[in-house]
Amino acid sequence: MKKFANNNAIYIDALPSTNGAYRAELITAATVDTNSGGIGAALTLASDGHYDMANARGITLRCSAIAVQSGTGTNKLVMLRGFICNTGWSFTVGGDVWLSTRYGTFTQTQPSTTGNCIQYCGRAMSATCLYFNPSAIYYTRA
Repeated sequence: MKKFANNNAIYIDALPSTNGAYRAELITAATVDTNSGGIGAALTLASDGHYDMANARGITLRCSAIAVQSGTGTNKLVMLRGFICNTGWSFTVGGDVWLSTRYGTFTQTQPSTTGNCIQYCGRAMSATCLYFNPSAIYYTRA
């Protein structure tokens, strides 16, 4: 990633293509309490100021970040927005990516059960690269 002296733009040289690679806005000293999903897990900021795995089963666990390190603990890196590669993903390129009803995961199909949270989380740049840009706007499936 390059930031030019005139501060008008940030250029991404290339999309990340190796597992765990990212180009992103990060929090560098986050506390992550739950993350069994590893790198690429959808996270929510809990009321204690720590991150837990997100899911779309209700509105309280909306996605606000993504894990760029595996495991739990203090001083973890979490992504607020950017590009990340996870070779375990198999997205359809160009498709929307939504928060899943499975803890810490994403889907390209909106959750369909009444009461589920429908939250846009980004766009698939390749089968394994996500542009993560979670929306603060969501709705509950009626």
